[in-house]
Amino acid sequence: MNHDENSNSQSESGTSEAGGSMQNNSRDYIPYVVLAIAVVVLVVSGIFTVLHLKRSVFVPETEISKWFEDLERQGEDLLARFSPAPQAKTHLRKGYKLYTKDRLNEALDEFEKAVRSEPSNPEAYYWRGRVLIRLKQYDKALEDFQRAIGVKSNYREAHDNLAWLYESKKNYDQALFHLNKSLQLREDNAWAYYHRAMVLYSKGETEKALQDAKKACELKNQDGCRLYEELKRRYDKAGRS
Repeated sequence: MNHDENSNSQSESGTSEAGGSMQNNSRDYIPYVVLAIAVVVLVVSGIFTVLHLKRSVFVPETEISKWFEDLERQGEDLLARFSPAPQAKTHLRKGYKLYTKDRLNEALDEFEKAVRSEPSNPEAYYWRGRVLIRLKQYDKALEDFQRAIGVKSNYREAHDNLAWLYESKKNYDQALFHLNKSLQLREDNAWAYYHRAMVLYSKGETEKALQDAKKACELKNQDGCRLYEELKRRYDKAGRS
């Protein structure tokens, strides 16, 4: 009996979620339906007005041109209001709220909608990449951060995430490339100094690693301070041997 109740409960829950998803999807199309209706109304009213003007009184051509300019401007305003860009921002806001609540799959869905709404928005790729990291889909995350800097080359946070991913893959040359780029964009990036120190040490460049770890420590990065002390101890020990 309990098993049947649980099954029914799960089924009802699934139905509710599916219904909610369908409602959300249908809401996504409402602005476009409104836009289509508004444009049709504007065009039809424009045609009837011009025909009426021709039949009734003479109107200077400049007045008709001005009227058409006003009509075009109204259409542009409607397009701006219901264009994909505002839709993308809405999905980004929803996705970020879900991300902060650890509702990662729902957040991923919103960020994917943002990408579809505005493929040239680097924020959409960046945040989808952040979710994919949390979901341990590292290769897909790497692709999204690459897309983000493809749209916005000076996107420092995307370079930081690419550096971390390449460092995790032990692709130290690529990690260094993105860490250097990040530090060009922000000279006081303690996180980047710390990770560059780690990468340089992994490449056997201990002296450079010491310098970066010290810089990270000076910028109040506690991991950098610990790394500096450890590297200094090893460096001094190697010098005495």
